[in-house]
Amino acid sequence: MAVSPAVPALIHVAETSKDENRIDAIHLIANCGSRGIAAQPVLEELLLNPNVSVRIAAADALLRTSGEHEAAVKVLVDVLFDSDKQQRLAAVNSIWNAGEAAKGSLHALARAARDEDVDVRAEVAVALGLARDAANAALKSVSN
Repeated sequence: MAVSPAVPALIHVAETSKDENRIDAIHLIANCGSRGIAAQPVLEELLLNPNVSVRIAAADALLRTSGEHEAAVKVLVDVLFDSDKQQRLAAVNSIWNAGEAAKGSLHALARAARDEDVDVRAEVAVALGLARDAANAALKSVSN
């Protein structure tokens, strides 16, 4: 698949801009799906950014552009236990949206189901339910 023509400009913004614009560029790269794969090296560097919102966006984009990515899943798993509720919710949503690509997070999601916040617990329950449904569908397709 060809690289989206917007990706080089978005990579530049993700590398050089302030965090708000950087996060917007990362989200746009994620929306390119596999056509955003050229951004992978920059997104991997951004997994180490001091701003947790940038790390979440980069992890989400890596999972959406390249599929499975162990370092991206690790970042999201770490954020599941962040002190900031909004960051925890964002991590759950990124894991949920990544689907099969984030399968390495299931154990951590199960632990996060005991979060102190009811909203986080609810989002985790939905994510775990979707994972269960996907697993059941996979088992049915194998047994048929």
